[in-house]
Amino acid sequence: MKKTIRLFAAAALVTGITISHDAGAASFNWSGWYVTGSAGYGWRAKNSYPPDSYYEGLGANFAGGSGYGGISGGGTARFEGAAAAFGLGYNYQFGSFIVGAEYEFLYANLQTDPTRATNAFTNNGIPYPTGYIVQNYDTVNGDSNRWYGIARLRGGVPILDRSWLYLSAGAAYRLHYASQDPTVTVIPYFLPSTTTTYSGYNKTHAWGLVLGAGIEHALTDNVFLRAEWLHMDFGQDTYLDPVATALKSKPTLLRFDRRADIIRAGLTWRFYGGGY
Repeated sequence: MKKTIRLFAAAALVTGITISHDAGAASFNWSGWYVTGSAGYGWRAKNSYPPDSYYEGLGANFAGGSGYGGISGGGTARFEGAAAAFGLGYNYQFGSFIVGAEYEFLYANLQTDPTRATNAFTNNGIPYPTGYIVQNYDTVNGDSNRWYGIARLRGGVPILDRSWLYLSAGAAYRLHYASQDPTVTVIPYFLPSTTTTYSGYNKTHAWGLVLGAGIEHALTDNVFLRAEWLHMDFGQDTYLDPVATALKSKPTLLRFDRRADIIRAGLTWRFYGGGY
């Protein structure tokens, strides 16, 4: 988050510098309705479950050295990938300042679908150890979301003759996300087994904050080229760790950061407005 603030502050500084440009440079008018499309590349916060040594320290004896997630597929988390968006917006220019509002649908392939893994282990290697089976634990951090809705405001100033530099801020909404409720089966050596489903612990946040900065250049009077950086922050999501929960005999929660950055380029077509 500190890196994001530094980038945002740097962009604000650049914008502040450009405000002092010659007002005669603002010969192009940016007002009007437009549609825009973009493509780029993004990356998200890297989160992971604790290493096997953490669970072994709690007493886990994984069968055959498989480790956490080794029996029915571990799942490999994806932390970066392609992104594309389509949006509608409106700009209004007064003097040497431009403000606008924009809504877009964003697809960002930064996630991997959660696996419904199963693992079995015992509590230490003592004679007659208690056995455990955990199911539906999330080996890729509990988020299959790839779709977002973003509403934001933009504000900036013209630079040169047919370009403008802007900052943006707004809200993002995750259009789809999924989590799963894990189960823990306890198998005492001489007693019947019991199974507990831990529902209501895995929490995700639908709404998040969006910040950004970019530059737009008019290729023609109504076709603009855009390049920008976009940051989304959904705070922390909470998930239950079923292995630690089994070994501690009480719910043990993990918290994963949900933030992502995207750099992209796009084209904008102004279909109504303008004026010179």
